[in-house]
Amino acid sequence: MAKVMLNELRHAISQYKFTITSKDDPQLLRLKQLVSDHNARVRSIARRFNRYSSNQLLRVSLMARGKRRDKYGKRLHSNCDSNLQHKYASRFDVYIHKDSTGNHELSEEIKTGLTSSQQRKVKAIQWKRLKQEWADDAALKEAGIYFHHVKGPYSYNDKDYMSRDEYIKLARQRHPNMPESTFERLFSAK
Repeated sequence: MAKVMLNELRHAISQYKFTITSKDDPQLLRLKQLVSDHNARVRSIARRFNRYSSNQLLRVSLMARGKRRDKYGKRLHSNCDSNLQHKYASRFDVYIHKDSTGNHELSEEIKTGLTSSQQRKVKAIQWKRLKQEWADDAALKEAGIYFHHVKGPYSYNDKDYMSRDEYIKLARQRHPNMPESTFERLFSAK
């Protein structure tokens, strides 16, 4: 059964609910069901009235607690001091947070009509394009072709391509008071 352990010095006190020793704890399962029901109602109302403007979706999270070093003082994993992996936990603190991803996706769904799944597909394609653009820019830079961003008719993502010498000349015009060492590090390094 969950054990409520309050510490008034913690900033997350309003989000902290209780501490458990098993992920099968009945109180945790009940809390997850309550949050799930709440989120279903919020989504239903947002879709019915085609309007959503607040952070009403919630998320249950578990933070692992327990020993972070073995009996020889060696860390259990590389970042155990800041974020203990669940497999090493002896207990878990249970929190309820606003679900920033879910709230954003629901807001976008109301605005665009795209479901969460469709939004993730779009983001995956955009990420793939961005990585390809970075690779292309790196290949151009290797070939001595540099660019700077300019404001185009629709965005700031338009680029003017130029030689390295023109790129450095433009950078000097844009940053006349920059210390020489900083300028060299940012713009002159190949």
